[in-house]
Amino acid sequence: MKPKLLIVSDSFLPRWDGVSRFLYELLPHLREDFSITLLVPDFGKIKSYNYLERIRIERVSLSKRTISDYKPAKLNTLEIKKLIKKADIVFTNTLGPLGIQAIIFSKFFRKSVVSFVHSIEWELFSKSIAGKLKKKLVYMVSKPIATLLYNLSDVLIVPTEEVASIMSRNRVLSPKTIVKLGVRTDFFRPPENKSKAKEALGFQDSFVVGFCGRLALEKDPMTVLRAFRLFLVKQKDARLLVVGSGIKLLEDRLSKSRNVVLAGKQDDVRQYYAAMDVFCSASLTETTGLTILESMASGLPVISTKVGISPEIIANGKNGFLVDFKDSYAISKILERLSKDRVFREELGRKARKTIEDNFSWKKTCEGIKNVFQAIPKS
Repeated sequence: MKPKLLIVSDSFLPRWDGVSRFLYELLPHLREDFSITLLVPDFGKIKSYNYLERIRIERVSLSKRTISDYKPAKLNTLEIKKLIKKADIVFTNTLGPLGIQAIIFSKFFRKSVVSFVHSIEWELFSKSIAGKLKKKLVYMVSKPIATLLYNLSDVLIVPTEEVASIMSRNRVLSPKTIVKLGVRTDFFRPPENKSKAKEALGFQDSFVVGFCGRLALEKDPMTVLRAFRLFLVKQKDARLLVVGSGIKLLEDRLSKSRNVVLAGKQDDVRQYYAAMDVFCSASLTETTGLTILESMASGLPVISTKVGISPEIIANGKNGFLVDFKDSYAISKILERLSKDRVFREELGRKARKTIEDNFSWKKTCEGIKNVFQAIPKS
């Protein structure tokens, strides 16, 4: 009989983010070896995906409160207890209402808990809100709570050595296994014809700067917008293509800006990567940064802040560029250089693609996670 795996996440489809994308890609690789139940918030109707076959989904209704761009699930203690009692392994992916309850009740019922660290919670929570005092308060409150919860986990899966080190420095003592996140290079790949990809979205011969992700404060899309405005002075027909949704104020600012195309939330982002000439990420906090991996696999030179996996895989001027936080001027100057030199731009894109092909296989990611589960004795 297959081990019973309860996967818990405070984010899932149709809300696209890094955690949702991770689970979307991971589930097909787990269902052959595990009997899976998925406990997630009810963000609305989920499209009929083949990968969800043979997976039981339990959805929890949302609370009325909105935090930044996110509505948390309501507390549903009785249902969570029932699911945990039946599980052999509990796999948590977030420290929201569902993830917190899952860890606590798993320890109460003596179930094995594996937690994937998708974000440094005290950084994510504090940088996702406005106001210095609020940021400081949220940081001070969330850090000890996150540390306690991670210490209740039997195993932590972390995507990089840096994240493992951060956890250890902050007195998270649970055993840690490093499993690098990868991407499907057969799925994310350079377009056969970039001109046609641009025409399909109405860009014709414009130079296209891309951003993909949630429109949230910690992703800092406003720095990308400021950089684009500076760049637009020199390249008047350029376009900024923004793929994603989030905080309405940010959406409004972007949609009202000149030469900015707001594509909104998309289930399949490949056609948008195909139309971009360069990808920009100004994120303030990441553990990996899946859009960095996706865009590089799509053959794009990347401009990124020094967070997550970026400092490890981006070599300045070789396959992309690294910039400091909030440095819109530096981004604008790199955009100028790339827009003027197509040969250089395409060379960076080819090397970016090779970096992902050589080092970030999604198959290895799945095997690493399965190995962690299979090493845990049944509860």
